[in-house]
Amino acid sequence: MDKDGKTALNTGQWIIALALLMALALQAMTALPALSLTADEPVYLAAGYAALRTGDWRMATQAQHPPLMQVLSALPLLLQPGPDLNTLDGWTSAEMSRLAPAFVAWYGDRLAPTTFAARLPTVGIGLLWAAFLFRWAADRFGPWGGLLALALFSFDPNILAHTTLATTDAGFAAFSFVALFGAARLLRHPSPRYLLLTGLALGASLSAKSIGFFTALALIVLLPLDALLGKTGRLRRLLRAVGHLTILLTLGLLILWATWGFELQPAPLATQRQIWHEMQTHLSTGHTGYLMGQIRATGWRLYYPIALLLKTPPLTLALTLGGLVTAIAISISARRLRTWLPVWVYGGGYAAAAILSQVATGYRFLLPILPLCFLLAAGLFSHRLTWKVTPIVRPVISILIAGHIAVVVHLHPHYLTYFNALAGGPTGGHRYLVDSNLDWGQSFLALRTFLETEDIRQVRLSYYTYTDPALYDIPYQ
Repeated sequence: MDKDGKTALNTGQWIIALALLMALALQAMTALPALSLTADEPVYLAAGYAALRTGDWRMATQAQHPPLMQVLSALPLLLQPGPDLNTLDGWTSAEMSRLAPAFVAWYGDRLAPTTFAARLPTVGIGLLWAAFLFRWAADRFGPWGGLLALALFSFDPNILAHTTLATTDAGFAAFSFVALFGAARLLRHPSPRYLLLTGLALGASLSAKSIGFFTALALIVLLPLDALLGKTGRLRRLLRAVGHLTILLTLGLLILWATWGFELQPAPLATQRQIWHEMQTHLSTGHTGYLMGQIRATGWRLYYPIALLLKTPPLTLALTLGGLVTAIAISISARRLRTWLPVWVYGGGYAAAAILSQVATGYRFLLPILPLCFLLAAGLFSHRLTWKVTPIVRPVISILIAGHIAVVVHLHPHYLTYFNALAGGPTGGHRYLVDSNLDWGQSFLALRTFLETEDIRQVRLSYYTYTDPALYDIPYQ
């Protein structure tokens, strides 16, 4: 272990880590061409393309998020001829409900390679996310703890479902995690490089999704709280924490402003402030959702706990629970609350915010806490645990991991449809959750294959997406 707390890996462990990252990339890359555009992707692609081509932010407010992920997804589209926005329906009047369908329809026969290219940046972000998780877990719990966390990440159906889409969810979750990683390092080993890493990741989190401000709130709580929990030099530590926070928030806001092209008119970050205002209205009024046969506009307190229980793999649930109990016991018995403080502050705060939220739209909103679950699972490899010396435990966990991997590989590429056995698997999930938890518009290609196999010449189809199924050669009414 070096002065920064990094644990050395031997050659075999590095080979396993690289193999897991390659497995993640292979699963993602082979899933991309098998999935049709989901409901949100045309909106983000149209808004990002418009911003890149014209510098016009009118569509950004309708996308309801900062432009970073939209622009990253639309960047590959500039490598080929694209539509003249002035010729597309909805552009002049700034109506996304008309522009998004017209935008994707323009690509016609080139829609498949265009979709593939647009999703590549999210895949890259997913790999970066995995690498930071492995580094954190290996540093804290040793190489095998890091490999366990990386294996759970690389074969998590929910991670795979959203790192293969040109949406904002995986980007926000990944950048938030990197910011938390940087903050944890900064607390243990204060240095300019960790301050810079945390600030850059905070800016990316703020710029990826409207709820990116939660990352800033978590840091505002985390840094001073860590200073106050110290046994000595609390005032000095608190002053340093305030100084670090000032730098982090300044850098984060500068990056957010940069993604808006340093907008000055009618005021700096005017469009972003409008989006935040609309988001506050959205959060207060709610969003129509479905849970176990009920439809409601104001959500349910149990929506996200039920989603977590039904769409999280059983192995992850069991290891997280074990890791959680262990971490709490260590924190209390050894009075080492600061060891797990980043996880308690961010994970606990985010879980509380999700439960109290009136917006119940999908498991994808739980993505930010998944890597924290994997960290807790990795904590089971702590040397303090007596089970580590039990010869039978590691083979049992290895068998369970192999079974989990087999289930996920069998599901490929339809990761979005994953439900565990408590829900009756993917075929039983619709009884509990729908929308982005199950069918988000990603299955038109699978439907076309089914129709061809069964020699069905036409179907009556109800769908919720901006993409006309006819673009995928679906004969429908």
